[in-house]
Amino acid sequence: MGSKLIETQVIKIWLPGAVVPKARPRVTRNGTYLPRKYRDWRLLAEAEILSQVGERSMLPLSSPVAVKILLQGRNIGIVHNLVRSILDALVNSGVLKDDRTNCISCLAVDYDQRHKEIGAVVEVEPSTWFRKHSTKNDKPCPYCKSPGWDWDSGCYNYRLLPENLI
Repeated sequence: MGSKLIETQVIKIWLPGAVVPKARPRVTRNGTYLPRKYRDWRLLAEAEILSQVGERSMLPLSSPVAVKILLQGRNIGIVHNLVRSILDALVNSGVLKDDRTNCISCLAVDYDQRHKEIGAVVEVEPSTWFRKHSTKNDKPCPYCKSPGWDWDSGCYNYRLLPENLI
């Protein structure tokens, strides 16, 4: 029961409000810190993730995973910094073990600024499906459609994918 459930389990999370982009650490004589606005957002995001995910015995998800992010409304910032914020919250809340490329085999990002509700929809799923279905190097990634995807190289594209809306 457990292994079959974990292979098909999709975790869908709604993070309300504007995502605060990951900021550079500030270095002072008294030490290094992250800006308060980012720290406050990350704590709220982690609490929101924990309230939606609850106590799941399979967390953190075993590597590798596929992550799809849909930014809605007016999320202002550089896309990779917005994604870094969301990934940090997923790691710190215990959903993901790590956010390195050997743990995330596929990352898809979409942005819908016309949506009235501001926030982010995040889907995380184990990508054991890829190991079973993608053995040749000539298949495109099922999420971002990049050619030449295979299990070893994975896929780590920050692309706007209108055909892959969550």
